[in-house]
Amino acid sequence: LCVSPDNFAVQLKALLDRAKPLSLTGLRRSMEQGTHLHKAFVITLDDGYADSLDVAAPILEEYGVPATVFVSTGMIGKPFWWCEVQYLVENAPELPAEISFEAAGRRFRWSRKDISVGARARLLQSFRKLFRRLPFESQEDALAKIRDSFKRKGDDESDVRGMTAEEIAILANMGNIEVGSHLVTHTSLNQLSEDAQRAELRESKERLEEIIGRQVQSFSYPNGRLSRASPRLAREVGYSAGCTSREALTGQGCDPMRLPRAWAGNWDVEHFSQWLRRWRL
Repeated sequence: LCVSPDNFAVQLKALLDRAKPLSLTGLRRSMEQGTHLHKAFVITLDDGYADSLDVAAPILEEYGVPATVFVSTGMIGKPFWWCEVQYLVENAPELPAEISFEAAGRRFRWSRKDISVGARARLLQSFRKLFRRLPFESQEDALAKIRDSFKRKGDDESDVRGMTAEEIAILANMGNIEVGSHLVTHTSLNQLSEDAQRAELRESKERLEEIIGRQVQSFSYPNGRLSRASPRLAREVGYSAGCTSREALTGQGCDPMRLPRAWAGNWDVEHFSQWLRRWRL
């Protein structure tokens, strides 16, 4: 899910050699008008990491490529739990012998049975399972308890975080970047009631519009998951495009609330070019 700056640059160049860049708004309008799109591409970035502004935006600007950055408003200016727990597990000189704490009524217990690389992977997977079951408001407390288990302080943690409100506003004013919603809590919509889905969709939209001073019309589904009702609820709230994680080409007749996407890896130009041929580019 991460691409180095150098590979991102060569991938953009490879795309420009083969296809026309479009904004997400441009794609949606072309679909509405029935315009035939041949060899066109749209760039999207999820979550709202600070490096969307610091790293990705200057490269996109250099190559003249528009993009949409989808922001989780509950993570504005905060660390992402999945990055923080990975940092703690992978960078600990030694794993704790035991980890035990309670969060939102859930008891987490883990004992180190070996010191292999596999132990770290298993612990990381256990943390991920825990967080996906925790209410959003309890995740920060759980993260603090995990830091304490690793005897890590606030100045000894991952520097990966979400953009601040000021950074989001700067990004939105660059001209070639659209800001979209990645909802509030990064919770999969298929796990929520219709009322909770509607709240996620509306609250994130309103918060982003307050920050950037213009309408937010697009969003991406956290973890790519949606319920049967999700597209309808998004339309009711005022969105006109929604991106999934389903890998496919976009064409006429595609539901703008269920847009597919293709996921590029951290590949050099040779590997990336082979991957593009899979998508007829």
